Amino acid sequence: MPGFEESFLHSIAKFIKKDITLLTPQDPNLDNNLYTTFYANGILGLILDWIKNGLEPHPDYMAKQLVKIINYYPAESFISTKGHSPPTFLQ
Repeated sequence: MPGFEESFLHSIAKFIKKDITLLTPQDPNLDNNLYTTFYANGILGLILDWIKNGLEPHPDYMAKQLVKIINYYPAESFISTKGHSPPTFLQ
């Protein structure tokens, strides 16, 4: 559908910005605009991939997983390289 991606991204970004204090860690060095863009594109990518896979798995399963993904926030997130410290460009 023409314009779907742009419209969807705008809607998700608007939602995230409205509730941004619930979604972002309390880090003054985190750019909320970049975080919002990253998060919205991740959700869009997940949905587009699901559509490309013929709407499999079942929509009920995907809906439950998306809610879990959106609400998932570990106490501390980090990128690791199989037991080693993150590369210096990630620190």
